[in-house]
Amino acid sequence: MDISNKCCLCSGGLKSYTAFRKKDYLQCIKCNAIQMDPRYYLSPAAEKNRYDQHNNDPADPGYRRFVSPLVERVKAAYGTEAAGLDYGAGSGPVVSVMLKEAGYRPVLYDPFYLNDPGLLNDCYDFIVCCEVIEHFHQPFAEFKRLRSLLNPGGAIFCMTEVFSDTVD
Repeated sequence: MDISNKCCLCSGGLKSYTAFRKKDYLQCIKCNAIQMDPRYYLSPAAEKNRYDQHNNDPADPGYRRFVSPLVERVKAAYGTEAAGLDYGAGSGPVVSVMLKEAGYRPVLYDPFYLNDPGLLNDCYDFIVCCEVIEHFHQPFAEFKRLRSLLNPGGAIFCMTEVFSDTVD
């Protein structure tokens, strides 16, 4: 199956959407999802190299402010006894640091920096994905996997910038 002909979220048909930074983007005619043409996906090594350039410092007050709405949503929904997973924690797991400061004990998983596949065999009360879901190559499969990791009544908390037509 040529994935460039099907939406990676709902399997609907795709149409050309725009070109940005010499890469083509497609839009689903069924769910309106926008995705980069898979021809432009980075290799795992190139992707890690790009992530190594990020500076997500847990001590950075600006970044802490940025992720605080996600942390506050978790705190409002779950007590410190809840089992949590920071999925895609990265090299600077700011969300987990802030949750730990509040008495939580999240476990951290990241395919590049904290790759412990055994953590994906456990179940959790909540899962946080901060600035991660926009990097999923196959979001339907990723969300299905994440949902399978939840205890009954569990929740996935995602934070990413939402696209609008005002975004360049």
